[in-house]
Amino acid sequence: MKVTGSILQDFRWLTTYINLTAEADLPRILIFFANINHLVDAYQYVTLNTRQLVGSETPKIVMYHLITDSAIKSRILSDLGNPNGFVRVSLCSSSLSMGINLVNIQYVVHYGVPTTADCFLQETGRASREASVHAHSILLKFPKMKAGRKVDETMKDYAKGETCLRGLLLRNFGCSKPAGQQACCDVCDPHLSCHVKSYIVQSYESSLTESFSDSLSIASVGDVDDVPDL
Repeated sequence: MKVTGSILQDFRWLTTYINLTAEADLPRILIFFANINHLVDAYQYVTLNTRQLVGSETPKIVMYHLITDSAIKSRILSDLGNPNGFVRVSLCSSSLSMGINLVNIQYVVHYGVPTTADCFLQETGRASREASVHAHSILLKFPKMKAGRKVDETMKDYAKGETCLRGLLLRNFGCSKPAGQQACCDVCDPHLSCHVKSYIVQSYESSLTESFSDSLSIASVGDVDDVPDL
């Protein structure tokens, strides 16, 4: 779905969701960023507005990227590998997508389109590693999200959302979608939704009657240069 490109507006839904949901009911969510500036800004905004204490021993919200301290990385990975871990929301780069087994991931959100179908599947593949966990993938599209980045044709078509998204990805790898598959994508079923997507939509609907201020110095996506994946 389309968002504005302002971290303040684009992640208001997340702070609302965290603040209104009992800790025991919060699902595990991975949010992938291609740009380190966007990742850091979003982390600062979300932790500030959910009142997470700096240095908390049991953080609900974590940040994970290539240059995250190795000791912190180990703690995060250990927690995400534990079905009873305390981390609920991970704001991360592609560093959290390769060769890592995570449990009970119910949602994968991409802030901007990944550069390749391989990257996209690696990252969405962190979710629903267990047969009993039904997972959702959400792509948040914003202006200039491809600026300075070489995005392959499959992901360009995916971002357009004009044909079955699951079928598009499978064709890229020489496969076809099983006939009659249910809950495929919101192109096949425009009414298909999930709890997190509902919060995002509600957040934007309410913002139509409210003003937003960047007084916290949160950058807009169009105001910073894209940098390589971390």
